[in-house]
Amino acid sequence: MHFSLRRWLMLVGGLLLLAGCSAGGTGSAQPTITPPPTAESNLPSRATTAPASPTEAADQPTALATAADQPTALATAADQPTAAPATDTPLFSRLLLLADPRLVGDDVKAVQQRLIDLGYLASDGADGIFGPRTQASVELFQAINVLEQDGVVGEGTWELLFSDQAQSIIEDLPPPAGRILFIKPEGSEGATLASVNPDGSDEQPIEIFLGESERIISLVANPSGSYLAYTAGVGGIEDISLYIARNDGTLISSYGGMSNPRFSPDGSRFIANVLSESGDPLLIVYDTEREDEAGPLANLPGYAADWSADGSTIIFVTDSDIFTYNLDSGETTQITELPSEGENVWYIDEAHLSPDGSRIYFYAGQSQNLGASGNGMQWWVIPSAGGSAGCSQRFEGCGDPVAFTDVGGNGVGNFAFNGSGDVLAYTEGAHVSACSSIENIYTRTTNDQESPVAAFTEFQDNGGQYIQGLSWDASGTQLAFGFQRYFCEVQEGQDFIDFPVIYAWNIAEGGEPERIANGSWPIWVQFP
Repeated sequence: MHFSLRRWLMLVGGLLLLAGCSAGGTGSAQPTITPPPTAESNLPSRATTAPASPTEAADQPTALATAADQPTALATAADQPTAAPATDTPLFSRLLLLADPRLVGDDVKAVQQRLIDLGYLASDGADGIFGPRTQASVELFQAINVLEQDGVVGEGTWELLFSDQAQSIIEDLPPPAGRILFIKPEGSEGATLASVNPDGSDEQPIEIFLGESERIISLVANPSGSYLAYTAGVGGIEDISLYIARNDGTLISSYGGMSNPRFSPDGSRFIANVLSESGDPLLIVYDTEREDEAGPLANLPGYAADWSADGSTIIFVTDSDIFTYNLDSGETTQITELPSEGENVWYIDEAHLSPDGSRIYFYAGQSQNLGASGNGMQWWVIPSAGGSAGCSQRFEGCGDPVAFTDVGGNGVGNFAFNGSGDVLAYTEGAHVSACSSIENIYTRTTNDQESPVAAFTEFQDNGGQYIQGLSWDASGTQLAFGFQRYFCEVQEGQDFIDFPVIYAWNIAEGGEPERIANGSWPIWVQFP
């Protein structure tokens, strides 16, 4: 879960304003560190690239498409597969595979319908066109049924697919596991934080420390859930405090003027934003279990920081370019050389390393594409080794940035790879009107086909919406997220802002997200 400094400042200001409505100085380069207390303490639904021909229509997502083209996310269902009765077996007549132009016919539709019946393909996937979604579903079927995984429906795959021995995964998807931590709505009785089962049962309070009159703003955790970082404030942005705690709420340390924390994968360190006296963004790295008076491990000029999978390297943005910093060697490396002046300036919102370290995904816009409200940004991808212009091969270690999504909104609010790194989830915001700002959730596979997996979109004419937190479960098949609407024109008897709500959404099974609690900033963790 991550959002850039620019989006953070917008979000904090918005949340504090919304909280004020619903209830009726700049930081320095070196943040204030306080010890723990001694007492107990317009784009409502952004479209993907339009198909070049009707034969490509199978690749386009619906508003709530399922993850039919995500083999890894569903592969956990293979532990205890069950056989499914076959329908009348049609005759095999030809090889079915991904081709250009796409293969079309009743035999393709028969394969798709059988894959739907067995749980490998989304229910809307039987269109008779053999596209990437169908290929991915065939590969998953082959993997679970111990066949060669080539995505081609040959005679052997055909015969097993339509036989009684074909293994179904519909009943064998993993049940929700772990707990979901979240911030309770302001005004709730009891603790500010709580944890709940993924089905909404057994809510338990978590007592945390807050300063006098402070309201909690955001919550993050390390991947295992052993450490928490939460921000809180009284009024304006300059009053924000950052607190580091254990998962039982025990306070470790607190910092004034710091925001946007992000833990290293093992939780031993964290990085956060602070503004210099001149207002420039800086990044500061600390040990999580910092000894009293211990200084920072690093100070970096920039924002939008993320960690490598092994925690040795930090990726960050400064001066419209992407850099990496190695904590062991202290070496800083410039990855991109993008135009920072002239007619086509790049503006980077944030950047992330893929879990395998081979690619960098970054959300950015070129000035020629940006509207007055900032809409017009999109995801790009480059090799992690960087490179200069002149090489067009996408993942061969060189070349200009390649667009990963279409031109879209004006910022990313949340971002997270699933555990296997083959699917990323993010929220994208866009201004629709002077009052209305809309955030939606998108998930995309990271393979070369770049197929959209699913999208959760809502829209209303009289207001906007925020997505407050986004977190994968351990299996990489389910997302927890917070959702809150506000209204531009308040009707009699209506509040300016709706109660925040937490949903759990099973991407693998499809269907609607399920409401599990009132609150925001959910984090899916594995401790009991």
